[in-house]
Amino acid sequence: IAIKSNRTGGNFSQQTLKEGFVFSVSDFSEEEIDYICQKITPRKIRAHFRHNPDKFNKIFSGFRVASISDDSIISIVKKNITKDFVASFIRKQLSSWVQETSGYRKSLETGGESCERAMLHAIVQSEFEGNVRLYFKVTGEYQNYTEEYIALVENVLEILKEKVEEAREGKSKAEEAREGKSKVEEARERKRAVRSDNPAAAGAGEGKSCTV
Repeated sequence: IAIKSNRTGGNFSQQTLKEGFVFSVSDFSEEEIDYICQKITPRKIRAHFRHNPDKFNKIFSGFRVASISDDSIISIVKKNITKDFVASFIRKQLSSWVQETSGYRKSLETGGESCERAMLHAIVQSEFEGNVRLYFKVTGEYQNYTEEYIALVENVLEILKEKVEEAREGKSKAEEAREGKSKVEEARERKRAVRSDNPAAAGAGEGKSCTV
């Protein structure tokens, strides 16, 4: 699968990551924040709140963190996304995702993949696989491509994910088949061993006839 780059200007580089992101958490839509929270997981967010009780009580006092539901945890993040206590945590998680994705992307390019193919395969293996536009927004590449190109990337990634899932299912079925064959062979070996250790038992029943 290949797509042709359609940049509107600017270039992505590792320097973008080193100098910091160009995005602001206030630029995220509620849907994007919800996606980010689900990927981080409410459990991990809850742990962050629990380890910083004083800061948490300033934005949501009167409740024990452990008793707050997953939906409420995400709601708290949405309502306080611009507060440094929440925003810094979200930025840290996104930073980690981008570093991992860009590292894999760079390794693919070093291995001979084109920039576009490397980007596609890196995204589909990353935390951004379910929200391509978020990837472009967080890395600052959103302004470098047209809407049509980003939409094309989304469609291509859907195809890639389907192929990856099919490959995983095929591998799983093959492993199940091998495991089943192995168990059959083990049963046969045990049966042979029993016969070898007890020839009388092996011959038991021979020469007998059934009567009706």
